[in-house]
Amino acid sequence: SRSALSRTVGRWTGSSSRAQLPGQAEEGPRCKSSPSQEPARHAATASSSAPSAAPYLRCADALQAPLPAAAYLCRVFAAGILLRAVRSGRGDAEAERSLEMALETAERHRPKIDVSLARGELEAFVLAVLGGDAGEGSGQTSVSAFLDAVLLLDVLEWHLRTLPGTWAEIARLARRRALELTSPNLAQAGASIG
Repeated sequence: SRSALSRTVGRWTGSSSRAQLPGQAEEGPRCKSSPSQEPARHAATASSSAPSAAPYLRCADALQAPLPAAAYLCRVFAAGILLRAVRSGRGDAEAERSLEMALETAERHRPKIDVSLARGELEAFVLAVLGGDAGEGSGQTSVSAFLDAVLLLDVLEWHLRTLPGTWAEIARLARRRALELTSPNLAQAGASIG
């Protein structure tokens, strides 16, 4: 079964299958739909020693075909997390391998993409998800798709160095809501107040 991010990408881009870029060979990363694919192993490896990088690598894997510039930024962002872990001594051999794989994949795809498109890809996708276009047919955004949008907001903020006014407010509200969604005590407190 496909992840919520993969379903959202398909719904948002109008395709449910892996779209291939012009001139892109079959060896590139694919959406995380099969445990036997390299990106899935790549994300799983990162999760053992640097759990904070794994969600960004999963996003990069899912976005590679339809939104390659956004995927590139997600992968470079995750590589930065892994590099900090390795340099600080918190990373082990698996973190080093994950870092190497993330950088190799980013380098392999870099010539095929226009990184200047990344901001627009990230912004449009986040707006689509937060606007409810990622729901399971109900018009509501699924929790996992919402959390993926928050990850992409992290990448957007890193890419821009600082989020402009409206985007800063969107990120603040989205992160607050993500915390509520993932913390049962906060969700119950919010429900009893609201």
